[in-house]
This record gives sequence, structure tokens and C-alpha cells, in this order.
Amino acid sequence: MKIVRYIILTTLLSIVCVINSSAEITYDKIQLLIENDKHKEALNLTEDYLSRNKSDIKFQFLKGLILARLNRYNDAEKIFYKMAEENPNLPEPLNNLAVIYSIQGEYSKAQEILKKALESNRNYETVYHNLSDLYAKVASRAYNQALGISQTERGPIEKLLFLRELNLPQTMLIESLNRENKELKSVMKDTEKVLEENKLAIKIKNQELSKLGEAQRSIQKLMQEKLELNIEIKELKGSLDEVMYSLSLKDEQLAKLDETEKALAGLTNENKGLKDRLVKAEASLGQLSSSLILKDEQLAKLDENLNNINAADLKKENSNLKSKVNETELLLEELKKSVADGAEDSSPDIGQKTNKLSEQKKAIEIAINNWVNAWASKNIDNYISSYAMEFKPSRGLSRAKWELQRRERLANPSFIKIKLTNIKIEIRDDGLANVRFTQQYQSDSYKDEVKKIVTVKMINNKWLIMRERVL
Repeated sequence: MKIVRYIILTTLLSIVCVINSSAEITYDKIQLLIENDKHKEALNLTEDYLSRNKSDIKFQFLKGLILARLNRYNDAEKIFYKMAEENPNLPEPLNNLAVIYSIQGEYSKAQEILKKALESNRNYETVYHNLSDLYAKVASRAYNQALGISQTERGPIEKLLFLRELNLPQTMLIESLNRENKELKSVMKDTEKVLEENKLAIKIKNQELSKLGEAQRSIQKLMQEKLELNIEIKELKGSLDEVMYSLSLKDEQLAKLDETEKALAGLTNENKGLKDRLVKAEASLGQLSSSLILKDEQLAKLDENLNNINAADLKKENSNLKSKVNETELLLEELKKSVADGAEDSSPDIGQKTNKLSEQKKAIEIAINNWVNAWASKNIDNYISSYAMEFKPSRGLSRAKWELQRRERLANPSFIKIKLTNIKIEIRDDGLANVRFTQQYQSDSYKDEVKKIVTVKMINNKWLIMRERVL
């Protein structure tokens, strides 16, 4: 409704302005401007008035008079000539046309025109005066020519007098008023037509506003659905992040298990060697024990049956055998202790190494996830900051041109979705790490799936991308 009122008010104001502008421009006002030598302002107002009242003879007369005052004699001549043709009974246009002819040096034409002016009205003193002056000028010119006086030696020729007022007969006034009324009626008719057109436009606008209201309601409904979908997507993304984190933990546990199995295999081989040594030592100890028992039996027999044998030598041999047994037992204990100590010493080193690798892989995976999230959310600054200053773009681009290109490509799509699968992280001995994965990319204008390898490096306690290429 506000728009309809505005259109109606604008139309009415335009009509009022047209009527007011016509009403403000008066014949007397222009005459006053001419008397004050404000000819250009008077000409502008006169032309403005005539643009809406072309047949007004009084304002046509004023325009010719103003043009003559501005020394635009050719333009003034055309106006007065046309007025004289259309109104031969009016002496004023004829007089002013004769004045212009006189100024242009066409005295014969001027005389003929002034005679016509006197025929239309013999009571005009100015016309008589102009004709008398003109006869005098012509006679003076002929006299000077007879004496051989050049035109440059003559005194200045006085100009004839313009008539500044146009006195219309009563019948012409009535005709002029009728023409003005006719033009006003035409203006009113055009105004009514404009009003009808505006009414039709208002009706169309109302229909468009009704459709616009329906469209706005549809847009609000779609926005609500979009909001709900965004919430669902956010929830799904959270669930997906949890699943990805769980998978990463499982991968870390499997990696730890593989490393532990390798360490256990090494310990198993080492323990097997120690056990073999222990078995051999136990076998040697058994042999020594058997020999000792045998020697004891022999010694007993010798004590009983052979009194001639030296008992001191036998005791000495027996003592040597016992010493060997004791040494063997000590060796066996040392072997057992060595097996136990070896298992205890190797476990902490393996655990520490495994924990360090796990922490590094976890930090790398977090950095890769932050990079993907910045990409998907079109957070251009965070995306660019995921790359090291030493990053080398492909295709020979400089880093500055690559950054400008990436900013444009991230800003163009209305949405971006990225999913990484089959992530494998390899820690290298040179301080770098390789991350291999399958990347699924989708936007409103493009979709693909590629395998990538990204090389990262720890810089200022942050894993940053040094190189990125498609496999």
C-alpha cells in the first residue's frame, strides 16, 4: 500500500509542478527582466513557457525581441517574419522585422515592411518615426555617395526603434485564450491518461507484491529447511569425526602391536639363545654330578678295599670336582639372571619409542584434519597457514601466484565437501613425514576422487605442508 500511495503522490506532484511552472512564468515578469537587461534569463523563461504553449503569440513576440537584444538578428528575423506572415494585421512584428532589416543594411526591405505596418495601423507613432528615419538614412547615403564620401567616413547610423509591446485585438485575444484552453484541456487529457496508466501499473505492482509475498514465504521455508539440514550435517560431521578419531586410535594400537610383536620376536630369539646355553649348562652340571657320585662310590670302595691307595690324593680330586660343580651352578644362576635382566631392560626402550611415534602420528593427523576443515569451511587464512613458507607448488608456480590462485578457487564455490580415507602416516628419519590418503572432493561445480601424498615437517612446534602431489 505504501508503494501505491507513493506512485499516486508522485504523479499528482508532477501534474501540480507542470501547472505551477506555467503559472509562475508571466508576460510582465519577462518584460521586467528585459528592462533590467537580464536577457538570457528572460530567454530561458520564454522558451520554457513556449515549450508548453507553442501558439502563444505574445510570448513568441517576446522571444524575437529578446533575441534581437542579444544581437541574434538572424534568429529574431525568423520569428518576426513568421509572425508577420501568420498575422499580417499586427504592426508590431512588421516594425521589428523592418528594424532588423535596417540593421542588416537592407533598407529597401525595411521600407516595404514599414509601409505594410502603417497599412495595418496608421496610429503607430513609432512606425512613422522609423520610416522617417529610414528615408533620411537612405537620402543621406545617396548624398554621401554623390559627394564621394566613403561609408567609413560617415557618422554612426542610428538604429530604428523596436516596439516592445504587442497589442492584440480583442478577437485575437479571445482566439489566444481559446488556444490556451485547448492546450490545457490537452494537458488534462494527457494527465488523465497518465493516471489511468498509473492505476494499471499499481494493479500490476499489487499482483507482483502478492507474488513476492508468496516467494518470501517460500524462501523462509527453504531457509528453515536449510538450517535444519545444516544442523543434521553438523551432527553427522561430529559423528564422522568421532569415527575417524576411533579409527586413528585403532591404527595407532595396531601399529603399537606390530612394533611390540617385532620387539617380542627379538626377545624370543635372544631368550632362546640363553635357554640353549642354560640347557647346555644344566647338561654339563648333570654330567659333573654323575661324575661326583661315581667318584664318591669309587672313593668308598677304595676306602674299604684298597688301604694302599693314598687317601689324600683322592680327597684332593674330590675337592676339585666339587669346585667345578659350584662354578657351574654359579654360571647357571648368572645365565638365568641375564635372561630376566635382558627382558626388563629392553621393554622401557620399546615402549618409549612406540609412544613417541604414536604422539607424532596423532599430531600429524590433527594437522591434516585442521587443513581439511579449513578447506571445507572456506577459511582461507587458516587454509593457507597450513602450508610452510618453503612449500613448493606444482606446475612451476611461485608461492605468491599459487596463494592468489588458491584464494580465488576457495572463494568461488558456494560449498565445499572433502572426505579423506585410507590415511597412512610414515615417519621418516630426516625429520619429515609422508601422509598418504584418498581424497574425495565435491563442490557446486566440480567433483572428483584422487589419491594424494602430502609431505609435512615440524616447524615452530607445528606440522606444516612442504609438498602436495596427486599420485
